[in-house]
Amino acid sequence: GAAVYRRAPVQDTLAVLRVVVWARDSGAGRRALKALLPCSREEAKQILAHVHKLNGSPSSSKLAPPLPPSPVAGHLQSSEYGRNSKRAPKQGGAVGQRSFLEAARDLFAAKLSGQLSKRQLAYGRLALRQLDMIKKVAEQEASLSSLVGVVVKVLQQRSAGFGAPAQVDKVDGKLLNETADSRSLLEVVMEDVNSFLRGAHPEDPPLNERGKEGPAGGVGKSGCLGDLRAFLEFLVARESSENRTRAAENKNAV
Repeated sequence: GAAVYRRAPVQDTLAVLRVVVWARDSGAGRRALKALLPCSREEAKQILAHVHKLNGSPSSSKLAPPLPPSPVAGHLQSSEYGRNSKRAPKQGGAVGQRSFLEAARDLFAAKLSGQLSKRQLAYGRLALRQLDMIKKVAEQEASLSSLVGVVVKVLQQRSAGFGAPAQVDKVDGKLLNETADSRSLLEVVMEDVNSFLRGAHPEDPPLNERGKEGPAGGVGKSGCLGDLRAFLEFLVARESSENRTRAAENKNAV
């Protein structure tokens, strides 16, 4: 359910996936960079603070061009949340203003910095290289679940939280209306991806007949970017719906 997607490891994964699709989403960019920096939390906060400071000045950067239309939009009940929908995820930053990641690239490209050490600059460049690698995988790999697996594998180098139970235990407090669930966070996310794809490509042959779950016919020009964008928009729509349902149930229970 929606509660799983509020957990930190899952939020980090979604942030990385969001900047693959919406490169100028500064909120997701900040979280993705923080999750990928190979240093302590305190040092990561220091690095991010300097990126924020640098991002205070305008730039001539333009909004990234839109992706080609999602090939699965016609099969989704949530297609109303497509690229032209008011409820579709929005990119951060206006025309003429750098995004968070653009500012980070400017900062980390320098060989010397008056604010950051050489080691911290190297940390930043490493994190950006990982983001670039993930973007390249998304552009070349037709399998959305394979892409998610790559992101999780990269993030697991910094966090072991993906193996944690999906259900919040009694010590941390269980959310109202949350049902028992013995799966791990990673299992829940991957099952959601596979369930989404089964609904998105009903005309495709079974997985064991085509090798991967992307559209039949092999890797397209945009890899799995269309599926990725549709999946992220689907999650936005589903969480909004679940939040409304929970609010109504809790109101009626009082």
